[in-house]
Amino acid sequence: MQTDILGRKAHTRESYERAGETLKKLYSAGVIVSYLKGTVSRLKGKTYEEIYGKEKAEEIKKKTSLANKGQVPWSKGRKFTEEHIMKMKIALKGKNKGKHYSPLTEIKKGEHLSPATEFKKGNIPYHKGKTYEVVFGEERAKEIKKKIFSKKNRAKMLKGLISKPTSFERKLIGLFEKRKIPLVYVGDGRKLINYKNPDFLDEGNKILLEVFADYFKIRDHGSIKNYIKERGEHFSKSGYKTIFIDEKTIQSKDWEKLCLNKISKIYKQVKMVEAINEEK
Repeated sequence: MQTDILGRKAHTRESYERAGETLKKLYSAGVIVSYLKGTVSRLKGKTYEEIYGKEKAEEIKKKTSLANKGQVPWSKGRKFTEEHIMKMKIALKGKNKGKHYSPLTEIKKGEHLSPATEFKKGNIPYHKGKTYEVVFGEERAKEIKKKIFSKKNRAKMLKGLISKPTSFERKLIGLFEKRKIPLVYVGDGRKLINYKNPDFLDEGNKILLEVFADYFKIRDHGSIKNYIKERGEHFSKSGYKTIFIDEKTIQSKDWEKLCLNKISKIYKQVKMVEAINEEK
């Protein structure tokens, strides 16, 4: 047996020929796929699950995750000189030559511009108006609700309410104190009605009040009408009537008069219903 200087087994001409014949057989059987120019790998575009199966795929992913855990990228925190940046540009020039991107996807100046995923005006989300149970199923819906309404998550949500009350809400708080209207500010998260937090509440008369800026409601609901309809229907399921005051009303010169007119209409309706019930 021939050996090299280090005493390792050396390959002979015969061994190379045998190896070549073995590779030819493997290529013809489709076990090994040639990666010559123009050929496409049989693994291209496939997931780990498709190649190895679910169990093996999970094992590979866990091993990869553990291997990469705690590793810091070599470039983290480094500041490159202009000369170094130019060298990298020259080195990478032409590396992406021949690659074809989907016409729906453009990557420009680090900004993702994809017409397929970008929000389009007038588009309605598939899950809009649907419950968690309808979208995810009962079991998954329970898990999601547990996470959303857990103590930790609720604490995070309440942190975002520290900046409240808003300037609109402060105006109304002053008006209600001045006129002795029994609408109490609860917009800081102290009261949830069917998982939603109203701005003001009169528990005795089952009346709520919502004050809002138009921009956010149009952005999230498509229009002010949609917002009022959805929010009103949500609270009405729990037996509450809702008063809506928009930014135009609260910012107008005679805002107090306009707000009081809206509020008095709802209170009159509630009293009429009570009177009818008493007559019965």
